[in-house]
Amino acid sequence: MKAKNKALEEELKFQEDQFDRKLRTMRQELERMKNVYEARAGKSEEGKRVKELEKEIESLKNYYNKRLREETDKLKFGNKRPPSAKGKKDERKEEEDLQKVKSQLDRVITERNHLAQKVV
Repeated sequence: MKAKNKALEEELKFQEDQFDRKLRTMRQELERMKNVYEARAGKSEEGKRVKELEKEIESLKNYYNKRLREETDKLKFGNKRPPSAKGKKDERKEEEDLQKVKSQLDRVITERNHLAQKVV
């Protein structure tokens, strides 16, 4: 009984060692492939354009988040003119600006997605 138990334990240890080796090999292969794809995506013109567009999206997002926080703070901490007292021209201008930003953001996202599909 003890001999059988010992043999099974040795077999289990051997299988665990094989599994660990296979796992390490697969992780190394994954890292290698990841590096190859990142290098390939960064070198092509389309990959560079995707990165540029991602940076542009991030900067637009940061800019408008900052503007939103500023406007929110103005409303919270007192604005000389409440939102209801704004003139119609101000409202129209803000609406036009918002539409411009939305269209620009949509264009950038669409172009980024299109280029990202080409890279993959």
